[in-house]
Amino acid sequence: MEEVLREDLVVVKRDGRRESFDRTKLAMGLRRAIAKRPIDAEQINGMLSDTLRRIENEFDNEVPSRAIAEAIMHRLRKVDGIAWLRYASFYEDFMELSRFAEEIMNLGGGTESDEGGG
Repeated sequence: MEEVLREDLVVVKRDGRRESFDRTKLAMGLRRAIAKRPIDAEQINGMLSDTLRRIENEFDNEVPSRAIAEAIMHRLRKVDGIAWLRYASFYEDFMELSRFAEEIMNLGGGTESDEGGG
């Protein structure tokens, strides 16, 4: 099935501004999060395609930017926890270090067994 994105799709930003959906902008944000992670181009394209399908099925002409971010984070968390944390740190309100640390623990990165050498 060929991926066709409606041209009239508008993203509603947190502050209420509206702008045309830009797949390139979404892809750049995703690529920043996965930089130097073991994620291949096929996985990236799959995440983008799945996200776009989900958005088009769920919304008419306007989609909140938060919905786009959540769709990406949902897929990214299953693929790579570090990349998810990078992406989420921009969109989530990690106002306190404890909230950030809690997410790291949820990913399984909070073990202290590596201390003391190996």
